[in-house]
Amino acid sequence: MNETEDRHDDATWACWLRARITATAYPSLSELARVSGINVSVISRWLTQGSTPTVAHLRQLSGPLDTPLLELLVAAGHLSAAEAGLERERPSIESGEHRVADHGPPPWATSGNRPAGEATGVREPGRSGSWAGSLR
Repeated sequence: MNETEDRHDDATWACWLRARITATAYPSLSELARVSGINVSVISRWLTQGSTPTVAHLRQLSGPLDTPLLELLVAAGHLSAAEAGLERERPSIESGEHRVADHGPPPWATSGNRPAGEATGVREPGRSGSWAGSLR
């Protein structure tokens, strides 16, 4: 993906902001404006005219929207997710990088010489008296 495709457009910012305002339960734009210290007409322009906020405005929004500044910079299109380090390459299945290393059972699974089921109350599926049998 190139830099242009990775950046958000103004419509995406407006949609993202509407969703975030809803998620944080502000009853009105006026209330968000009061809490953030940003003029309500500026916030309204972001939502209706597709204006992009300045970095200074994003700093003011970070607290009231309970969103890290870096995430706001990406949402507003000032940075791509890759530039912000919020996007990382997924390991390929072929490489085996997705597998979790097997280091044996966790320490709490065994206690002394007793089987794990007796020590923790958890039994292996398929054993008599196991929880799996009760689901059938």
